Amino acid sequence: LVVSDHGLPVIADALAVIECTIHSVTEAGDHWFVLGKVLRMEAPREGDPMLFHRGRYGGFAEIA
Repeated sequence: LVVSDHGLPVIADALAVIECTIHSVTEAGDHWFVLGKVLRMEAPREGDPMLFHRGRYGGFAEIA
């Protein structure tokens, strides 16, 4: 487990890291809308992100 300087867990080898404190939580139907105050944000390495949409994993493609 990797822990940040803010004491928050960080996924090892992630493409991006956004650390936040919770500002507010609002019920939104069958979901919750969580608004955070960003403490730190970085993109430590290059790579293609994982995409999950409509119950499937995929990726992005270049538009010609």
